[in-house]
Order: sequence, then structure tokens, then C-alpha cells
Amino acid sequence: MTSPTTTAPTPAAAAGRAFYAAVDARPFDPEALRGLLAEDFRDLDRPAGFDGLTDRDTIVTLLAGLAAAFPDGRHRLERVEPVGGDEVLLCWRFTGTHTGAPFLGVPAAGAAVDFPGIDLFRLGGDGFTEQRHVEALLTLMGQLRATG
Repeated sequence: MTSPTTTAPTPAAAAGRAFYAAVDARPFDPEALRGLLAEDFRDLDRPAGFDGLTDRDTIVTLLAGLAAAFPDGRHRLERVEPVGGDEVLLCWRFTGTHTGAPFLGVPAAGAAVDFPGIDLFRLGGDGFTEQRHVEALLTLMGQLRATG
């Protein structure tokens, strides 16, 4: 993870950096990531297909799958922007090589991926309480299928 552009340090910005440090840690530690999310964490852009899981467990499951599929995968934080007193906007770019587990139904075939995303997190007393996010999944899938 490289140093991002930041206008001013805030607790939310520090928590955002800690979140992506946990996401990119190898070996991936789901409990370290879970510890950054409030028990009642809400994903306001929750993906379909995770019935029976809380939003907190869904994001941990998805990011564990990302780590397993892309052992060398890393998020480069391009911008960390505090928003108000309790939110942070994170603009990032993920790069990695698909040499691990299948991802989104695609078996590993050594595809190099490089795609952007944006997160808006709200920080509460016991971690992030909610998230909005957009990822360039069409770009990711095109890169995976070009090799796979």
C-alpha cells in the first residue's frame, strides 16, 4: 500500500488506512478485519447472494475470498478524504495476479488484474458502522476472462 493523498488526519481516515492494511495483510486475518467493523455494521450496497450472513460477515467473507484468489493482491490508496467528522472517502486501485482460489466463479489462470474502487465509510464508537462502495467489477471480470 502506498502513501495516499490526505487533506487532514482524522480518526475516520486513520481507520480507513487500518482497514486496507488488514485487507491486504498476508496471511489474511478475518478477525483483524472483523475487529474494525461495528457489530451492527451495515453495507448500504450489499451484494446479493449472501443470505443468512450479517453485513459484517458478508464483507469479511468477500475480502477473504479476494485474498485467497489473489495472494499478491494489494490496494493502493490513491485518496483518503475526511468527510465531516465521522466519515472517510477512500479511492483505491487493486492490483494482483489470480493464482489462488477461484474468484467470482472464475478459476485461477494467472490473470493480472488492475481495477479501481471507491468507499465511503462512517466511523462509530466501536468501528465502522456503515459503508457505501463502488468497484469496477466489469473491468475485473473482463481481465479475469481474458486469461481464463
